[in-house]
Amino acid sequence: MQVSIDQFTESQEAIMEYISYHNCNHEMREARVVIKNQKEKIYDINVSVYASIENNYSFVDISWDDEMQNKYYIRSKNDYQIFEWFNGTLSITTNDKEGNDITIYVS
Repeated sequence: MQVSIDQFTESQEAIMEYISYHNCNHEMREARVVIKNQKEKIYDINVSVYASIENNYSFVDISWDDEMQNKYYIRSKNDYQIFEWFNGTLSITTNDKEGNDITIYVS
């Protein structure tokens, strides 16, 4: 489901903060990624992350390994996921491929 225009704008700002903080627009970088569901931490790994703003749309691509790619989407976009920026960490509120609510933290 698409997010509201306010969430769209706030998410774009959060991704802009992430890009600015890490100086990584249109560049792949190694990042710590933590995935949590409502109960517990599921994963805590280092992977390559690509963040970009193009034509007023923002997205973050996470290079999962094959096993994780079966569970999680590679691309998160500001028109469908909610992004927040706090103290050097970008959080992405989304769902896994089974429809479960998760939050992905990228730092």
